[in-house]
Amino acid sequence: RVLKDLALLQRDMATTRPGGPDTLPANARATLDQAIRSFESAYIETSGITDPQTLRSIRLTNARTFLDKSEAYAVLGQQAEAHEALREAIAIDSGLALAHLELGKFYYRLSQTDPVAPATLAGVAGQPSARLAFNSFVSAQQIAANPAAANPELESEALYHMSRITTETPEQIPNADYDDAVTFAGLAYDRVNSFQNRAQECLARITRGNGGREAYLTGTNEEATAARSRCTGAMQSPESYLLSGQYQFRLSHFHAQRDQQQDLQLAIIAFEEGAQLYDSNREPKSPAEQRTRARLEMAKGVAQGCAGQPIIGQRIIDALNAENPAGAAEAGQYLNTYKTLRCRAS
Repeated sequence: RVLKDLALLQRDMATTRPGGPDTLPANARATLDQAIRSFESAYIETSGITDPQTLRSIRLTNARTFLDKSEAYAVLGQQAEAHEALREAIAIDSGLALAHLELGKFYYRLSQTDPVAPATLAGVAGQPSARLAFNSFVSAQQIAANPAAANPELESEALYHMSRITTETPEQIPNADYDDAVTFAGLAYDRVNSFQNRAQECLARITRGNGGREAYLTGTNEEATAARSRCTGAMQSPESYLLSGQYQFRLSHFHAQRDQQQDLQLAIIAFEEGAQLYDSNREPKSPAEQRTRARLEMAKGVAQGCAGQPIIGQRIIDALNAENPAGAAEAGQYLNTYKTLRCRAS
């Protein structure tokens, strides 16, 4: 495990250094290979051991070893081996919630590029990736919620991902809809009061406001109040301004013309203030922060166009496409998923 952590540190130092390589550096790759060999030799045989407590302790140790081994394989880009190691961990200790959570994350990452699991993944080839992820997160959540082994932090993370998948790909989850996405996110936030959970509940709520459900956003009821609270909380980061702007933009889909213009202006202000806050921080930016900046710019361009300034809006979008085409594409996909890429239908 020390070798694995050292390799990850070597990787992070290389990729965050100005001009550092995008690929895994040779020293990190060599250390990971060494770590995998160490994990293989660390497996503890249980034959001949009869004491239940000792067996349980050994199984837990072995399962965690396979989790570490899976992470090492994943960093090396060996997805089939990473997947198999995760399944081995669950086979050794099916009650280890963390193993189910990590398997869910594996399938979720896979779903971003492969709607169905490829033939290289034993036992699940051809199955919908998002559904595989959802089912794994459900298993993690149920185990973590068990009073005998309660783990609110892990349960919260599983619920967060359940909400995210249901919001992004509801067609993949049988008998689930946007109401469930809101419920999962709310439960996640109840267990752990974090920005990640608040943001997901906001996004689930603004996505749900559709097909006669606009009262969930625009009314004076408890649901509308909850949406406003989650989406317009303390403005302490560019991400929080992005959420607030998306909420205001979404309101414009349901309000009358006069209020619609006010919604759009408030959205534009939020996007601009988020971008200004981002630009005021001179520290090196992480990939996630850079994504937020592109989303803010794309959202501002869209809102300007919807507010009756299509030329200004298109200039903003064109400039983003020229400067950061990959970021612009991701921002457009993100806004489209959460129903904040299009103006109100006329």
